[in-house]
Amino acid sequence: MRVAALALVLASACAPHQPAELSWEFHARPTRGEVRVLPVLGLHQAPQLRLDGYVGDTVPWRREALRRERTEQLAAVPQQLALYLPGAVNGELGTASEAAFRPGRFPLGGRDRLTSALKGRGDLDVALSSVARGMHGEAVLFTWITGLHGEPLTAEAFPGDIVETEVGPVVVDHAQEPYRVTAGVGMALVSTDGEVVIRYADQFEAVLSGRRGASGVGRDLASALAHEVAMVWPCDPRLHYGEPQQFALR
Repeated sequence: MRVAALALVLASACAPHQPAELSWEFHARPTRGEVRVLPVLGLHQAPQLRLDGYVGDTVPWRREALRRERTEQLAAVPQQLALYLPGAVNGELGTASEAAFRPGRFPLGGRDRLTSALKGRGDLDVALSSVARGMHGEAVLFTWITGLHGEPLTAEAFPGDIVETEVGPVVVDHAQEPYRVTAGVGMALVSTDGEVVIRYADQFEAVLSGRRGASGVGRDLASALAHEVAMVWPCDPRLHYGEPQQFALR
């Protein structure tokens, strides 16, 4: 489904501006130089502690302690995702990109304007443009989380069973207390003159466990998002010299 959507993006690169309610936006405008990375916006509800088991409505106290730990780790995932995203994008683009990512801060009132638009109380592209316009550097990188859910796999199967997830099979283990993590993630690259170069949102999945904590899950989600946007990230050097707007899938 994502590949088809990206193909549609590429086919529409020179088409009129798309409505803001679409989950993607792409314009063949290259960015080089400094890209300011703003703090992640969390529009999701705080993760809730799950104490139900596969058999029965509660779990023993030792497993309850693990469930509490997983819930705390889940709450830390958005910050970890935002931390790893610039590096993941650079890793996907390699030498094709000349962007240098630097930490940035929201201008006065910018966080509230963007949050309101992401909640449907305004045009998202207009809000992105207004926040980015006039900031230092050539572009601004935005990241937001619209949903974050964690499901304990020990509530779905017996110990030793194998549960299929989007990232592969996972063995149910009471000692590891693995969680299926589902996150609705969005990002946007906006030039500092206000043009929305890329806007993309999708849902991704990862697994949280004793072996892979919040840092690992954040890295996995960032890598999955970077892999998607790298296919439409405009970094062909010919775009700087007025060449026809062409872009090839990696």
